[in-house]
Amino acid sequence: LVMPYPGGEFRRRYYQDAAIRAVLERIAQCRLRGEAARALLALATGSGKTFIAVNLLKRLADAGQMTRALFVCDRDELRTQALGALYTVFGSDAAQATTTHPEKNARVIVATYQTLGVEHEGDDARYLLRHYPENYFSHIVIDECHRSAWGQWSQVLTHNAAAVHIGLTATPRQLPADAQPSPEVEQDAQITADNLRYFGEPVYEYTMAQAMADGYLAACEIRVRRVDVDETGLTREQIAPLQ
Repeated sequence: LVMPYPGGEFRRRYYQDAAIRAVLERIAQCRLRGEAARALLALATGSGKTFIAVNLLKRLADAGQMTRALFVCDRDELRTQALGALYTVFGSDAAQATTTHPEKNARVIVATYQTLGVEHEGDDARYLLRHYPENYFSHIVIDECHRSAWGQWSQVLTHNAAAVHIGLTATPRQLPADAQPSPEVEQDAQITADNLRYFGEPVYEYTMAQAMADGYLAACEIRVRRVDVDETGLTREQIAPLQ
């Protein structure tokens, strides 16, 4: 908790510091109780979850509490973003795993599900099992875990059961109470239920409304409308000029 931020205290926002402290406190509480350390952070899109994860891992490393960490994401764009942020703080101690190079000398490894071989439910995760022994990582961060089916990232976690597991998720959509049942509504509910079942309630939440009130996100108003094409469809004559 007393480890300084790399680059100075001024670089972080108050809620980012609060989120990091909440995770550190959860880890300490779990260790005192002899429980598996799991923590879920729910913050609005654009509020800096990658910054939080990078600085959390750095402070753990500086305190001598982290040996090796794995940062898992579901898209190449997120892997590139995470690697850039980690490299700024960890230097050459941060590297991305590729299908030909697992980067086992790095202290922090960034990988996608596809690289690890766990992109499909029921896959035997050959790459993960072949290159990283059980409990190889002391800390695992699952980025955007609200977009990740349990069958995907669970294999990474169960293979490293002794590690600290940290889930990063956007704040769930607030659907109206009278929302009609639909596959989309059911999927939202299932994703939230899976996250809470595994990690428990978020140790820290920062909503879009709060971020807009604080001035960190641009204020906006969402208006739901149906455009003409929803009602009438497109004719062949309308499509032709677009081709």
